[in-house]
Amino acid sequence: WEQQARIGSPQARGALMGIAGRPDPSGASGAQVVRAFGRLNDRASAVGAARAALLANPRLDGAARTELAAALFEAQAQAEAEQLLATAEAQPNLSAETRRQATFLRELAAVGRADRR
Repeated sequence: WEQQARIGSPQARGALMGIAGRPDPSGASGAQVVRAFGRLNDRASAVGAARAALLANPRLDGAARTELAAALFEAQAQAEAEQLLATAEAQPNLSAETRRQATFLRELAAVGRADRR
């Protein structure tokens, strides 16, 4: 679908958004779609895909939310990524590895903000 979306197929973009909006307790499908839109330089669709994934999977755990936030960072949606990262960090029983990843993403965001100044 990503290749077809690259050449401008609205049906392909719709199919990608549909994939993001499917129930997926792992959150992997949503993150993959966000990354695909990021590769297409379509920040707005990346944000929309993340929202669709969250609506379809409101009980995503902290690790899945952190992965989705990482995908948003890759798609240049920093503000949305930081908001999602905050919800991920608030999850109970967050593993040490997920905390490390969240810390890394926060540091990456700080570097990005400093570079833009």
